[in-house]
Amino acid sequence: MSLCILKDRLENLKLLKELPADELSELCNLSIDFLKAGPKNERHPKIADSVESLNSMIKTLVLLLTDVTKSNVNQSEFETSLKMILSTKQLSVLWQHVVDNKIFIHNTLRSHNVKSYRYRDLSWRIETRISSRCLLHQVTPIATVLLTVDSEQINENRTKLALVNDNLFSSTAKTILFQIDPTNLVHIIDILEVALAESKTHRTRNTLKAFQVNK
Repeated sequence: MSLCILKDRLENLKLLKELPADELSELCNLSIDFLKAGPKNERHPKIADSVESLNSMIKTLVLLLTDVTKSNVNQSEFETSLKMILSTKQLSVLWQHVVDNKIFIHNTLRSHNVKSYRYRDLSWRIETRISSRCLLHQVTPIATVLLTVDSEQINENRTKLALVNDNLFSSTAKTILFQIDPTNLVHIIDILEVALAESKTHRTRNTLKAFQVNK
């Protein structure tokens, strides 16, 4: 998988092209310091003429380091994605900083990650009233649905949640119980079928892989 970089970021990366390897390495250190403590507004004349230019280069490099870490690309994929912009020596310096700071960047990304609920399990049953001869209208069945979502990232092959005293045993799980009529149930099924088909496309899989952060 190649590294996906937006066009405007590619233009910003060209600013790094003129930096010697030692100055690029120093800029990488400043970028890690930026992630740890925020901007310091210090001058580094060897790297940039002004504080504004330096901060712009630091932010560009921070975005690159985090993108590479999230994408989980290997060295060959990394170099292939940037070889038209940076030299072999510069790529080597950058990759070494990616390797050295990978765990720190992972932890930083995880600490700023907003938890969102994901589908975990679904159970349902059909309920309907028994009709009688005096009933003058059509009986409408009702489906009772128990939807379980989880803020924990779950592997597709992971087993279902265990039941303890008829309750789902998970500190991160959330259950939603609701009733629905056949018309809306069919609509939900159609939407889920479309989403399922979309999730199996190469485009979606590549996008998900790009945002995946290893734990």
